[in-house]
Amino acid sequence: MNKYPSMPRQLVDGLPPRNVPHPAGEQVDFHYHDVEEWLEVLKGKISFFSAGELEYSLVEGEALKIPQGEIHRVAIGPEGVTYRMWVPVNDEFFSHMLDDKDMSLVRRNLELPEVENRWDARIRENLTGGDNKNRAFLDDSLSADLTFCTADGKLLVGKVAYLDRPPADVIIRYPSDSIRILLKGPESILLSTVVYTELKKGGPRQSFSNSRLFVKEGDIWKCRVWVNYPERGAS
Repeated sequence: MNKYPSMPRQLVDGLPPRNVPHPAGEQVDFHYHDVEEWLEVLKGKISFFSAGELEYSLVEGEALKIPQGEIHRVAIGPEGVTYRMWVPVNDEFFSHMLDDKDMSLVRRNLELPEVENRWDARIRENLTGGDNKNRAFLDDSLSADLTFCTADGKLLVGKVAYLDRPPADVIIRYPSDSIRILLKGPESILLSTVVYTELKKGGPRQSFSNSRLFVKEGDIWKCRVWVNYPERGAS
């Protein structure tokens, strides 16, 4: 999500506006939208929280952009709120609520970068109890049929190839607190997030998009396809 001190009108030209009121103290649980949403607070206060619980608090005159698919929840201030909303559809049902199982998958994805760092830093000849915990986390999250694509385009086929790959030359320093749902069905979920990395030998921060396709194996979500690629325009 991106917060603005005022609405950049040129970015919503041509979109139909709609005024939306919410009563004092209302809470809206985690959900996502099929489309991008812009909103401007007309009166009152409202707070949006990312999947990682980063708060974006808005008062009168301030604006917010919610990208398509970005997971968030909402808390209305003590006096209620009215905001003007712009979305590129007239359909009222562009929001999709997430249940506890969905959010469990989302939170595991937020943990994943640090688990990757710890697993990559292990002493391969002498695994500790912590190493075994990290392996169990990854083992539970990944399909045996995983296809993993590194940022430089190298393919690793199968969970074992991913787990046993050589040490990386980067550390994931700044995992994003947000996750987007690009596609969701009964048996599959396509998630997207951003991670920031630094070379172990030093150098500038880089940002990479991670797209991860999860499928149900039994009743457990397992990552079947994982693709990393540099963010467009990232430095």
